[in-house]
Amino acid sequence: MKNFLFCCCILVSSILTAQEVSKEPVLDSVLQLSKEEQLKMLYSNPQVLRTRKKSYETQDAYNDELKLYNDAIELHPENEILYGFRGNFFLTTREFGKAIDDFSKSLELTDNMDIQLYSYMNRATAYLNIRNFQKGYEDLLKAYEIDPTNVGILINLGAVTDEIGKGDETIFYLEKAIQLNPDFYPAYGNLGFKYQEMGDHVKAIEYYDKVLELKPGEPLGYSNRAFNKLKIGDLEGAYRDINISISLYPENSYAYMVRALIYVEGGKLEEACDDLDHALDEGFTEMYGDKVIQLKKQYCANF
Repeated sequence: MKNFLFCCCILVSSILTAQEVSKEPVLDSVLQLSKEEQLKMLYSNPQVLRTRKKSYETQDAYNDELKLYNDAIELHPENEILYGFRGNFFLTTREFGKAIDDFSKSLELTDNMDIQLYSYMNRATAYLNIRNFQKGYEDLLKAYEIDPTNVGILINLGAVTDEIGKGDETIFYLEKAIQLNPDFYPAYGNLGFKYQEMGDHVKAIEYYDKVLELKPGEPLGYSNRAFNKLKIGDLEGAYRDINISISLYPENSYAYMVRALIYVEGGKLEEACDDLDHALDEGFTEMYGDKVIQLKKQYCANF
């Protein structure tokens, strides 16, 4: 996915962080609840059947957790909510193909719109993680039809439309998200990135200003604003912003790439090459592609 630095936290908005829960399985008590109560639990705590946190120290620990879901579904194969629980488990363990299968089964079994919404949103998350952007887009549209006021859905639609050649829809979805929640800073960040891609760096800076107004100290707001300040020739402002960003988030490989570009513009090639190396050390290539490698070939032959 392109450098949607703000939307990554939204793509998994429907997946709650696993919490430590009782070490005794609670499957029986969950199954005794009504379908309506089970659905509420699916939304509020989809890890309720689990007995450990989401990291697994051994294969046995993983197998024990999975067995809870498999046993529940074997006992109640027509319970669409249980497939939602297990699908969420597979999202957490990054088994996206299995997650897609479970959310698809849940959709096959239900006509409940709340369960459909949950399944479409989470199946879209799985599709996006395997870079099947078209399928993710289709599921997000179905979720949007059910709940057109869901800001998370709108943010994801704003992100994925560029990936499937529908970039003309991006601004519509993001602006609608802002209308619904004017204080939701990731929407401004994604709009800033959209205008950055369009070459309107002044407009992009305005949106990143808004990000930092709503969330002072947001490192990605500073790094993106720094890039756009560089593009309009404000080297001093760009350098100030990028140093703040790195101080707040020193593991951000993108920030080192931006600072390297600022150094290049200022004629400081040795410092630029040091930052390009740092960007590679922090995993830039794996996240964003080979731009840093190309910059090193261009500027760092003598360093």
